Amino acid sequence: MLGATACGTSVQAQGYGAPPKLVRPAQFGEAREILGSAHLIAQPVANCHQSHRPIAGGPCLQTTEVWLKKTGQSRVRVLSAAYQVAAGDRVGAGNGYALYEVALEDGKLTAEALPYTSDVFVPRGCYRLNGEDIVYRIEQRDGVVVAQESQTVMCGGGPEQPRGPYIPVGQTIPAAPSSIGVVPPAGDSYRRTEFIRVQGTWRFLAMPEADCDKGYIVRKVYCARTGIQRLQANAAEKELDLIAAVRPVAEGELLSDKDIEQLVLKRQSKGFKADKRWFKKSLLTIPRDCAAYGNDGVYVRRHEAELYAVEEVNARCGAPLAPVPADIYEAYAEVAVPVAMVIRDCPPATRLWGEYCFRDAIDYMQAYGYREQTVLLASRHVYDGDYMYTNGPYGSGYQRVTVRRLEDGSYKADSSYSSNETVYLNRCQTYYGNEPEREGYVVYRYRRQVMAVAYQWQSCPVY
Repeated sequence: MLGATACGTSVQAQGYGAPPKLVRPAQFGEAREILGSAHLIAQPVANCHQSHRPIAGGPCLQTTEVWLKKTGQSRVRVLSAAYQVAAGDRVGAGNGYALYEVALEDGKLTAEALPYTSDVFVPRGCYRLNGEDIVYRIEQRDGVVVAQESQTVMCGGGPEQPRGPYIPVGQTIPAAPSSIGVVPPAGDSYRRTEFIRVQGTWRFLAMPEADCDKGYIVRKVYCARTGIQRLQANAAEKELDLIAAVRPVAEGELLSDKDIEQLVLKRQSKGFKADKRWFKKSLLTIPRDCAAYGNDGVYVRRHEAELYAVEEVNARCGAPLAPVPADIYEAYAEVAVPVAMVIRDCPPATRLWGEYCFRDAIDYMQAYGYREQTVLLASRHVYDGDYMYTNGPYGSGYQRVTVRRLEDGSYKADSSYSSNETVYLNRCQTYYGNEPEREGYVVYRYRRQVMAVAYQWQSCPVY
């Protein structure tokens, strides 16, 4: 349904009245399978020698050691399985499955648990799907059971339905899986699919301390010992950021906004002072191809003997979420305005703006009793069905002016204007693409008058 609002200077009775026009249908993508690295699998073992379980409660790496010695390699990633798996299974990260970096050095196994990471590189132009994170395809290769990283994505557009299952088509990307421990080529892709912990700049921390030397106290309550010592040792530094905890805190605590004040520690003629910031300042930068999820927070961290305040947040990296496919419609306002053009045969009294002729616009105002009216000045002679918009090819532009009837019966035009030519399409949003023709005016003839109605492209999701 189209809706519009109009001010008193616009014409409702002579509205365009056209239904929305489809400009571009929704673009749907196709599901593809992206392959990452292949890993060894550590299956559950009832009786495992201590030398094969370097992490207490971790995986048994007896078969991993055999593979490392057989291949002559010293390092490999291993997927630990809490349950027995076999070729043909598909398992997801978590739920009893974890990734380890395993090394064999001087005949001794070491293992390090890894965060949620992968070697899946999704090509640009493809998108992540809800519910389709990294899974491991369990395969049998040359007598070895391996876990092949895999992610189903949508390439070339959004999915046809909001939820899966999504069935990949065509060849995998890359077409052939890589060998165990070999990272596939990234090509023109997003950052690898993974979750990371992002830290901002470490900032000096102040807090109330009962035994703080008075020379280190700022704002009568906070002990800013480490920050002041930093300025004392570095004469070139004029000021520094300071996070003040309103209560004593300990390492590892999460501080909310109500727990802290953001201050600027500065030098003054005698000693130091701390001014409160007018606005919250963030020193956290999210890497490219990553997006924060969850709320960020300020954590208390220790470096050597001192405590610091660090802004931290979890981030999901890799391809962005697939867009919801949308039809693009051209929708119109329900009000119209007159159009003035440069016309040779025009009464002098109606040339209100350079060579533009306002004769028809004035006739229009007189016919409907309007004392002021928004009028479009076309940059060329326009006809029924022509479009006018800014930043387009030569001759497509326009200018808006307001024509007013003065007390003596004459008319005057000025560059101010007031218009509420609202374009609205139910369940749609304004389309903000790069095309200059996405919004403007379309010309049409109403009886003898050349009129123009505002239009705007609208993005209408298909679900």
